[in-house]
Amino acid sequence: MHDSRIVPVFQVLAEDLHAMGVRAVFGLMSDDTAVFAVTLDGLGVRFVGARHENNAIAMAEGYAYATGDLGVALIGRGPATANGLHAAVAASRMGSKVLAIYGDAAVASGAVNTIGPDYKGFNAQAVLGAAGLALIVTTSVVWAQEAQPVRVRGEIAKVEGNTLSIKSRDGQNLTVKLADNARIAAMVKASLADIKEGSFIGVSAMPQADGTQKAFAIHIFMDSQRGVVADRHTPWDSRPGSTMTNANVATTVAGKEGQDLLVKYKDGEKKVIVGPNVPIVRYEVGDKSELKPGAAISVVAATKNPDGTFSAARINVGRNVVPM
Repeated sequence: MHDSRIVPVFQVLAEDLHAMGVRAVFGLMSDDTAVFAVTLDGLGVRFVGARHENNAIAMAEGYAYATGDLGVALIGRGPATANGLHAAVAASRMGSKVLAIYGDAAVASGAVNTIGPDYKGFNAQAVLGAAGLALIVTTSVVWAQEAQPVRVRGEIAKVEGNTLSIKSRDGQNLTVKLADNARIAAMVKASLADIKEGSFIGVSAMPQADGTQKAFAIHIFMDSQRGVVADRHTPWDSRPGSTMTNANVATTVAGKEGQDLLVKYKDGEKKVIVGPNVPIVRYEVGDKSELKPGAAISVVAATKNPDGTFSAARINVGRNVVPM
């Protein structure tokens, strides 16, 4: 015999966030969000109050960059939704890992906040959609997520101000619009000798049957990128089945096939096998003058716009190397 029950949407969302490992949510209390916030608190998810909707989303974005985890903001409906648009769009354009949960009108089932005229009536779905935010709609809650980041790799064909025409590696003609304050990183050739204990590196690798990672490319981060680039192990799109591990080098010893690295990240560690012919590059501070026709570039977190162009706040340019 199976039991069935009717569960409010806010409870399902709260339980899902808790199951995902979310530890903090930033937002403002209102009649739309109070029960949800209290439910989160009961599950051990800390609710951090903000003084404005833009602040709440910006706090979630800062949290995401500082921890590498998902930043979650809880925003009310109507005017509250409009108040947070600036920060929501900015986070989306930056490719930040932010989830904004917006309240919506109560269902017509006699909820306590349906008494009297609805002075907060607002077509949130239309407004958020027009702002370029991806939407997941539940019965009575709207979730506005940043569009999934897109990776762009190729060669610059033309430069017009902040707009780059790119010939992608698969032959497509793409347009990338850089933010006015876009961060430019240069990639320069490095060697295995540059990787030392304590180095913060990114490893593109293929998983092996014995649990090790066989590297096919490595990049060495600048010290200033610690805490900005999340240390983690994730799937990668460079090759089918490949992975990316951003981690600190704990040990480096000679191995049968080259050098064996033990790298550690927030949630674990991996043994990485580095062969003698694995390309290795390191990041350096780049300059806008390096973005010129013929330069090889990569954008790790571009946002695809409704018109088919891409927006980016960060770009990598190769100095006599091809960015990975």
